[in-house]
Amino acid sequence: SPSKILFGRQEISLLNIARVGVQPLGTMDEPDEPDSARDLYAILNVARDASDEDIKRAYRNLAQATHPDKHSSPMLREAAARSFNKLQESYEVLSDKERRRIYDAYGMAGLKAGLEVGHKHKTIAEISEAFDKARAKEARKTMEATLNFRGSYGFSFSAAHLVDAEIAQRRAAIAAHRGATLSPLLDLNGMDFNSVFDVPLTEKDTAFVGAQGQMARGMGAGGLILGVRRQCSEHTGVELAVVTGSTQSQASLAVSRVISEHTAGTLTYSYSPVQGGLGLEVGVQRQLSAHAKGHLTWILGPTSGLSTGMQRSKALNSWKCDLSVGPAGGTGLTGFFARRLSKKSVFRVGFRCGTTAVDVDLGCTRRMSPESSVGLSVSLGLRGISIKLRFNHSGQRFQFPVLISPTLTPARVLCALTLPTLIVAAMKTYVLKPVAARQLRITQEALRTKFAGCVRKDKAEAAEAVSLLEIQTQRRVVQERAKGGLVIEAAVFGNFPQRKVPKVVGEPIVPGFSPANGARGEGEGGAGVSGGDAVETPSAEEAPSSSGTGGGTGREGAGGRPEAGSGDGDSNDGDDGGGSGGGGGSDGANPNSTASRPRLVPWLDVTTATQFMVFDSHLDLHPGVHKADMLGFCDPCPEEDKFFRVRYRYRGRLHEVTVGEEDGVGLPNQSHQLPAEWQCPQQPAPALV
Repeated sequence: SPSKILFGRQEISLLNIARVGVQPLGTMDEPDEPDSARDLYAILNVARDASDEDIKRAYRNLAQATHPDKHSSPMLREAAARSFNKLQESYEVLSDKERRRIYDAYGMAGLKAGLEVGHKHKTIAEISEAFDKARAKEARKTMEATLNFRGSYGFSFSAAHLVDAEIAQRRAAIAAHRGATLSPLLDLNGMDFNSVFDVPLTEKDTAFVGAQGQMARGMGAGGLILGVRRQCSEHTGVELAVVTGSTQSQASLAVSRVISEHTAGTLTYSYSPVQGGLGLEVGVQRQLSAHAKGHLTWILGPTSGLSTGMQRSKALNSWKCDLSVGPAGGTGLTGFFARRLSKKSVFRVGFRCGTTAVDVDLGCTRRMSPESSVGLSVSLGLRGISIKLRFNHSGQRFQFPVLISPTLTPARVLCALTLPTLIVAAMKTYVLKPVAARQLRITQEALRTKFAGCVRKDKAEAAEAVSLLEIQTQRRVVQERAKGGLVIEAAVFGNFPQRKVPKVVGEPIVPGFSPANGARGEGEGGAGVSGGDAVETPSAEEAPSSSGTGGGTGREGAGGRPEAGSGDGDSNDGDDGGGSGGGGGSDGANPNSTASRPRLVPWLDVTTATQFMVFDSHLDLHPGVHKADMLGFCDPCPEEDKFFRVRYRYRGRLHEVTVGEEDGVGLPNQSHQLPAEWQCPQQPAPALV
């Protein structure tokens, strides 16, 4: 829920302040409780809007496999008890309407606070009111401590003298006449800036202060911006602004109002002694469809003008086109078309055709972080050829246009379009990518070292949960194979290299995954999760280990280290002592020694757990549900991006798909099918254990 995302660990503190009176200072930096972030919907594998009947059905299906009475082995009964307790808790909360409402609004923290105050006969409305008050108080403190800076800065350069010899000669002659020293590289032609920051006064009132200025050819002007903004109601806002100290001094009063569900309007009065006195501007914005909107602006005076336009954004493409008429902004047509090339890159083509300019701008923008982006574009027009560098960071926009040539020639246009692209590609390949990859490795290594103990514990618990599902999963595999249904060949969850379609036939689902240990009863009890610690070497997570009391020497334990024993379960060198498959083996002679532990891989084999969720040749994983909390899953790489990749066979055809941690997916799907060269005869079904 939004409140849960906003406050995180502060949820318990805020609720305790409101209802119980506990001071939050001692809990702000303490680790979360183990179950504070548990996703109850994921444990039952149901959607967040699931009905009571869906929740009951999911609970019954999972209870059949996890109930302790279903297992005779003491070790399995203990593992079943832990899994069944989580299942039982999830069902008790989600099947109770009041407790489910608290959980949906505030998460486990709100649920715990509700239980604490329940003995005082507090209703959910009272709990919600107290939480909202505490949240509003926290928001006010944040608002008061926040200054919203935003601005734009432009620095115009010229490199025409480096390209055109005639311009270089004129430049040298002018410098000699003035006695000036020439720059060996670029000349600064001009600069302009506009910077404003907000100062919150109350919940509805905000003051803003800023400055603007420009300079060109040794002359410049500037001014101070002062204003106040008030949100009068949910639909109406008023803004008063004054610009002083420049040749363009003016005052303006703007009123904005939401007219209807899809329409908003603005009315702006202005006074400028330089432009001739009073002015009026009327604007209307309209949501035309789910993906498109348009606007109409009419300037009545003192300099009249009219502009209208439309913009649309859907999926990967977006575009905008504006038409303006009159001396206020010039007469002409402007717009752009943009296409998203990836999650971080956007290609853009812009154009201007009018009385002020005629040019075309081609470029690309790359998002470097949630707050920063960089861009490079080439502008071709009547004013010549320019290259523009852009950098945006947290509301601050910087632009550096560089004039290459004031005239257009085929050779210069070709160079302007190709050389920047080649330079950027080389920089990206040989500088940016290696540096980013190195920084990512350092960050991941630190995180994995920090959480290694927790991950080992979670993987062991996941392996225990998978061992409870093994028998039923094998039966379902036989049934699905017999009718050509949905069979999970391999599934992994965690952090691994991203790709689209596997390039090589037979390529493992992720690097280091060994098909020798799928979810088919081979190796560690056929478990889809290693019972011990896996290393970052090929087939490390899934290296075969003995099952039962079979003999043989030189076997590989679950951790990928050779075992020297005879397979009787007494070996102290391997992570898996050779006991019954599917259990979590010991960590060797000294389980507390980190020096002897192999390094964990940042992903988990969840083949068995995924196959267990297949019913009637269908599998649905719901969006917004944390997959790490599902039965047989865990978080193998805390605080890292996680993905779920599954390779499956349906009606004899091999498929594969990759989705994010909280993305939904439905199997089977025709779009997941692998190319024809991947298709091969289906393997025979294994015998039941």
